[in-house]
Amino acid sequence: MFSRKYLLLSAAGILGAAIWIGYRAECRVMDSAGNKPLTVQSVVRRVTAPREQIARIDRLNRLRHTAGRSQPSPREKAEAWQIIREMRLEDVKASLAEIPPESVYPANRMLVEMLFSRWAQLDPEEAARTAMEPPYKEQFAPIRAVAAQWGSRDPIAALRWAGTHPTPGVATNLISESAGRSLAMQNAETAIQTVATEFPYALYAVVETLSRRGDVGDEVRRRHLAALRKNGSLVSTYLEGLINRSTVQDPEKREKMIALAESAGIGGELIQEFRMDIERRSQITDYTQMTEGLLGPGSSAALETQRDRYRQWVSIDSEKALAWVQKSGREDLIVEQVKSRAGEMLLSSWQPGDSSASFWETNVRGQYEAWSKHDAAAAEAWLQTMPLDMRQFLTSHDARR
Repeated sequence: MFSRKYLLLSAAGILGAAIWIGYRAECRVMDSAGNKPLTVQSVVRRVTAPREQIARIDRLNRLRHTAGRSQPSPREKAEAWQIIREMRLEDVKASLAEIPPESVYPANRMLVEMLFSRWAQLDPEEAARTAMEPPYKEQFAPIRAVAAQWGSRDPIAALRWAGTHPTPGVATNLISESAGRSLAMQNAETAIQTVATEFPYALYAVVETLSRRGDVGDEVRRRHLAALRKNGSLVSTYLEGLINRSTVQDPEKREKMIALAESAGIGGELIQEFRMDIERRSQITDYTQMTEGLLGPGSSAALETQRDRYRQWVSIDSEKALAWVQKSGREDLIVEQVKSRAGEMLLSSWQPGDSSASFWETNVRGQYEAWSKHDAAAAEAWLQTMPLDMRQFLTSHDARR
């Protein structure tokens, strides 16, 4: 008969083996998305962290390990963003500490970008500094997320910080560009004057954005050009944007554009180049004809090329583009655009009701409506994977006007 001591030792051994087997199985699952090495600091951090913080971190870890080395699903992306949007600054830092920063896995890269986006909402300057230092310095996504958030929420502060940073470079340029575009969308009347006197390094982004805005009147454009006329490069950038936003097929509109530039004091070679560019573009066949062959059923073009062309077409004439793809049975192009654009919006500084929303952010609502008419069940199923504010944005009464 076995002694009590023997039975206890046997039970302990079996339990230990079971724990070890379970631990190894868990390691294999966790290794699918990679983990940072276990350290004394990481153990202490987890033991001392509030219960709510641990719960949020664990939810994110489950998401990224479920995705493993695959691309996260739309539902996983939506759930991750819902968790991260509710995080405090300490939660963001603790969550980043769980993710190997050098990871090449899509789920890890997605979460790092989302976490830096949230960090920039809470403390943009610290987020920017961290994104510019190792281990994130060599990555583009973290600083891009910070630039989008900070540039949209407080463009003046972002520009001031970027201009006084001791080591200007790609990161500070990205922040300046984002903030400059935001200023141009917020106030077309004063954006050029503001950046020209205080933040000249953001002038190009402001000019390019202003030139492509479709809601700016002729008088405001005249003032823009007059303010820029001493800088030939910026004038050319502005005029090029005007051409892209105009229907150059209309001779009357072409002459009106040229007259507008001349009345602002633009002359000489710049006007001549402007006129030649307009004439050259006016001779191009209607964009519909240019595109039909590329997007038609018999096209041999790569799918990614077709999607890029459709995106360009919608930016030029959304009504024609939508009508053509629906008539031609290419609703797949609409579906892809809705999904990709909605995802980009959630990762950007977009907020519901933002009056400075870009053309594509606004246009995606019309794209979703077209998808819903074509395949209501599929559109609704995808919509349910989106956060509440995105669902409301795409389906509200105002969105369908």
